[in-house]
Amino acid sequence: MIEKPKEPPSDLAVTGIYFFSPVIYYHINKLKPSKRGEYEITEAIQSLINAGGNVGYEIITGWWKDTGTVDDILAANRLVLERIDHDFDNKNIQGKVSIGKDTRISDDSLIRGPAVIGDNVLIEGNAYIGPFTSVGDNSVIRRASVENSIVMKNSVLDTDNIIVDSIIGENTKVMSSINLKPVGKRMIVGENSIIYI
Repeated sequence: MIEKPKEPPSDLAVTGIYFFSPVIYYHINKLKPSKRGEYEITEAIQSLINAGGNVGYEIITGWWKDTGTVDDILAANRLVLERIDHDFDNKNIQGKVSIGKDTRISDDSLIRGPAVIGDNVLIEGNAYIGPFTSVGDNSVIRRASVENSIVMKNSVLDTDNIIVDSIIGENTKVMSSINLKPVGKRMIVGENSIIYI
């Protein structure tokens, strides 16, 4: 296995989908930073192969999308959401939308698909969930407008702002700051964060 070779020996690529047993940690602990200054998982796998470890693979012949950047992740989200087949046409839910169990949507809020809303989500306070948005389980969207974004589980968006092209990590709170006027925001927010905007 070669990490980002200048001259690839074949047209195959590692997709980054791995299932490891604990033995991989032995090989990870032997790693030194690469020329890029990073610890390369491919080197740990090659070390396991060199040691006679049991390493299998499967060639993917169907659809695959590299998700190495925020824009790639949002593009993959859009591709997945385009496959939704639940079609709504009512006051609060329009288009292709998948809604999880025990999710509550207030009468003054709107979801416009394609969108996926997880289980036990609360959407209220004139909130707007726009196309190509995924909302994780146990999240709260209050007042916010969210479009072309991913909101991971257990997050709270309680703001008058417009959030676009963003990834909001797990257990994150995005709250309004009193002194800011509503404008579009693009965010890449890590897990367990609290942001006042």
